[in-house]
Amino acid sequence: MKVETAITLHNRFDVEVRDALSGELKQQAKAYNIVLDQMWTRLCAGNAYFVNIHFGTGTGALLPSRTSLFTHLGTRAATDDTLVRAFPNSSWRRRIVLNPEEFVGASLSEVGVAFGTGTTNLVTHALLEDASGNPITILKTNLDVVTIFATIFVTFSAPADVVYINMPNGNGLVNYLIGGAAAPSGVFSLGEAVGAGSTQMTGLGSQPALGSTAAATWTADNANRRRTTGIMRFGTTVGNGHAAEYIFSNVFRARLPLANVFAGQSYVNVPVGNGDGVTRDFVLPSRNIRQESIAVKLNDLSTAAFTRTLIGTGGNYCFNMPSPPSHNSGVALSADGTLFALTMAFNPVVLTHDRVGLVWVRRPDPAILPAGDGRSVALSADGRVLAVGHFSLPRISTYDWNGTAWIRRPDPAVLPAGECWGLALSSDGRVLAVAHEFSPFMSIYDWTGTLWARRPNPATLPAGPGNAAALSADGRVFAVAHNTTPFISTYDWGGSAWIRRPNPAILPTGHGRGAALSVDGSVLAVGHDTSPFLSTYDWNGTAWLRRPNPAALPPWGASVALSSDGSVLAAAATMLLYDWVGSAWLMRPAPVVSPYTGGSFVALSADGSTAAVSSGWSATDIRIYDTAARTTNIRFDTAPPAGASITADYIVDGVHKTDQFVIDVGFSIQYGTPA
Repeated sequence: MKVETAITLHNRFDVEVRDALSGELKQQAKAYNIVLDQMWTRLCAGNAYFVNIHFGTGTGALLPSRTSLFTHLGTRAATDDTLVRAFPNSSWRRRIVLNPEEFVGASLSEVGVAFGTGTTNLVTHALLEDASGNPITILKTNLDVVTIFATIFVTFSAPADVVYINMPNGNGLVNYLIGGAAAPSGVFSLGEAVGAGSTQMTGLGSQPALGSTAAATWTADNANRRRTTGIMRFGTTVGNGHAAEYIFSNVFRARLPLANVFAGQSYVNVPVGNGDGVTRDFVLPSRNIRQESIAVKLNDLSTAAFTRTLIGTGGNYCFNMPSPPSHNSGVALSADGTLFALTMAFNPVVLTHDRVGLVWVRRPDPAILPAGDGRSVALSADGRVLAVGHFSLPRISTYDWNGTAWIRRPDPAVLPAGECWGLALSSDGRVLAVAHEFSPFMSIYDWTGTLWARRPNPATLPAGPGNAAALSADGRVFAVAHNTTPFISTYDWGGSAWIRRPNPAILPTGHGRGAALSVDGSVLAVGHDTSPFLSTYDWNGTAWLRRPNPAALPPWGASVALSSDGSVLAAAATMLLYDWVGSAWLMRPAPVVSPYTGGSFVALSADGSTAAVSSGWSATDIRIYDTAARTTNIRFDTAPPAGASITADYIVDGVHKTDQFVIDVGFSIQYGTPA
């Protein structure tokens, strides 16, 4: 797989003659270059090309083969005036100044960009013209200051599904051509992130990389004006996994498949499993399979007696994003998973990021920050309302997003008692629930449009300090996880009062640490201190009925999250994801990258396709996972008989790389038009 990018350059000169005393503009000239052959030689070698501006007094026919002015008069080291780094069009404007006492009596007629002071270092050449395009000369006097501006215009192009990364100021190729940085060097790396890239990416969309090549070597093809890396190889032990992207360090990110380069990888007779006469479901080993390409065989005979379904995983890949500047606590996601919020110790206490393609872009911090260390955070479904629980008064801070800034809402007249360990918002952000340290251990507020109005406390309060809060989408069902038995308390809003639901017959064991509700309040999840560390329930209209525990339990109790319909469950401890299938929780495979120290806080998008986890106070680590359905399950109409061999043919949009494959990659830069 070789990525080829094309780059064109041209050059313009602008000359100003000003009165040395008054600064009055006396004369102007311009010049349009031809690019000399020596320019392509410099670029193909990765050498500096724009160091000096030469000026002279000659005239003649401009030829690409020249290396010097017709009549060289002088040179000056150029200084930067304006740099524009953008895709596809960038420019680099530099200048030199000829002072009044210099070159008096000379008639300037030609200019050029050069890579050094030598008279034969020229890479562009132009003759001065007036506004009408007629040749002119500038007579230099001792009353003049002459400024010569040279601008290099660079146009970058890239194939579809290839983006220049680290823009605008960190791209190695752009910085080389615009600003004179060293020519790009580095390695190729494979990753698993699926989807289009963006110029804001700093590297792969996923972390860590599946693997990297050795440092690339470069060759120059001066005749064809091309600079090319050697063919670099991901060997049998490097880069194994479900590759869907690759990068060249600080230059580009390519999404697989790549038009006109790589159409996807075909796999034939892939072993899927063996029948036992009972099992109907079999999972294909590759991700990102082109669904219409799937052909299934029993004992080498094609069969159509199956249905295929895409299923999620515990984490297809982990998004590439920076760690926060201090220890983190609560996390939250908008319903669509494109806005992420995080609370942490120390200012700014809360961070919010929008997902743009595969990049998480930080929103501006609120003008009025929360006070004290962050404890908890919540978002409305659309991400336009933010609530933060924190250490110091007023304990909670709430904000509206106006499209460009977080605008703080007034504090409630009656504040929560003690630290706010848990927060929840209704889907529209008009109901706020708080679990807090001191009695009444819970506080619920309605947003009237101008202020937070506190709802009355329930007649029966939680039995101990509140640690986590959950609300149904409409804010009419509330759950609070707390210390002291029964460890979870749930309520219905009757319009003017909270009515407590009966406790589950089988209570959580140990202090409640996490709580989550489905959007309709009919499914409840609780994370708690003592084994099994996780309890889930269904509301049948009169009672909470406990669901069976998962076969694989979390190693400790912590935050929990549910998808909107309650069919996907996330446990922060080591980032575990479960699907409710029929009558049991089935654990998904572990994420590719686990949280550094397990996990303390977790959030899910409404459909369970994005999961966020933070490690809490023990580390500054956060992870956001793509948990979307990218793996294919095959369900046979009838269970394959015992001993039947099941195989499949298919095409992967990318490469399922194993130790049976190598991948060769390269990068080529075409400067101008091949000679």
